[in-house]
Amino acid sequence: MFHVRLTLNYPFQNPGSAMELQELRCQLALDQGYVAAATPVLSTYRVTSEFKHSPDNLVHLCFPLDLRRLDFFERARKGGDMAMRLDLEAFGVELAEIGRTNGDYPRPIWGYKDRHRFTVQAPVVVARSDWLEKVLPQTGYGRVHLIELPIVPIEECVALKAAYDALMQAQKLQREGFFNEAAGMCRVALEPFFEPVDPANPASPKKLKSSYETRVAAATYDWLNASFIALKKTTNRSHHVTGAGFQAADTAMLLSITTALIAYAVRAETATASTSTTS
Repeated sequence: MFHVRLTLNYPFQNPGSAMELQELRCQLALDQGYVAAATPVLSTYRVTSEFKHSPDNLVHLCFPLDLRRLDFFERARKGGDMAMRLDLEAFGVELAEIGRTNGDYPRPIWGYKDRHRFTVQAPVVVARSDWLEKVLPQTGYGRVHLIELPIVPIEECVALKAAYDALMQAQKLQREGFFNEAAGMCRVALEPFFEPVDPANPASPKKLKSSYETRVAAATYDWLNASFIALKKTTNRSHHVTGAGFQAADTAMLLSITTALIAYAVRAETATASTSTTS
């Protein structure tokens, strides 16, 4: 969070003048380029010639940061202070009084006169100690969680190679910062495990393949089916909702859970195949 105070001075030449601020935009930038853009702030904040000294107007500008952008910050910092820049852009409409309303308390009627664009650059420097002790720890940057999963050679279960390939692609997308796409590939990885509830109707809702009922206990099948469906429902959003909004932590967790469930399913598949071969 930065605290930045901006003062806009408008030289009112004549009575009956006003300036109406309508939009504020801001980009977070480094010398190497832009990092993130804040959601524009829309308002109808008006300053008139009658009230030249207006109270402060507080706004919050939010910049989306993810692992890829934090990496960009760290490369630019080069072990020193974090120097960045706020590039602000405001749009306003200059108004002129063209009349007054009737009644005991007449109010001005404003007419359009001109449109203006204001720009300013505000440098911001975060001390190295503050950046390392107060900022980065709050983002979770550099924090790694290791999860041990059973390794099952995929060549032992050729039928599930498509799921394996999709997981590898999801992992690659996650590392590159394409989080919505990574969640979508988790959804693709689950597809080989489903079949229609009504085999005669391919468009019917899907469930975990019935063949798994003979490989695991009934209660385990119910749990596995519910888990797969829950994952499918969550990751399906990236295929149907534009800008689904998955972040680094979201897809990291989805990828871990998807990998764990598929590893378990593959183990059940290979264990059954091994038993059949032995018998």
